[in-house]
Amino acid sequence: MKPSNRCSKRTDDVIMDAFISLVKKKGFKRVTVKDILENAHVNRSTFYRYYLDKFDLLDKLENQLLAGLREIENSVAFDLVIKDGITSETRKDTEKFIKYMYENGELFALLTNDPCCGSGFISKSKEAIKNLWNEKDFFSQLAVPQIYAMDALINTANGIIFDWAKNGFRESPEEFIEIYIKVIGAIPQNIFKNTKNP
Repeated sequence: MKPSNRCSKRTDDVIMDAFISLVKKKGFKRVTVKDILENAHVNRSTFYRYYLDKFDLLDKLENQLLAGLREIENSVAFDLVIKDGITSETRKDTEKFIKYMYENGELFALLTNDPCCGSGFISKSKEAIKNLWNEKDFFSQLAVPQIYAMDALINTANGIIFDWAKNGFRESPEEFIEIYIKVIGAIPQNIFKNTKNP
């Protein structure tokens, strides 16, 4: 059972930081639990109090990132984005989303650059978006078949965001927001029914 006090949180953070650092240096495939123990300066029983193995640690890191994204998604006025695209009113949500990714940039870069990590995280992020669309009943509002709508929006958004991460966040968040809006902004209006577009 995982402890739940401040000391435990610090220990958990130290383990995660050591893991991230090691994956950056060696790649996920070559990192061992022993490496993590040595770099985090924790013993084996401490590690196993938090994680089953390195795959469980990776899974929890991915889920932690996705939970943060989900929190932002819960505040988005999707009906306005579908109707009008990204406007000054909905831009704030886009800014929150991009800034969250930038603030967690090291982890996003790791999850998108390492071949053993990237595909799992990308699949999870697509699945999370699909679940959100189901919850919000977006599929019934589509003007194009579901598979193409998902590809148009999700693959385009994920593609440019993950490229931004892979390239070390070359553009500032403010610069990238402008790029993101230019690329993604009109897609919702084109794939959903009853929008401004005929």
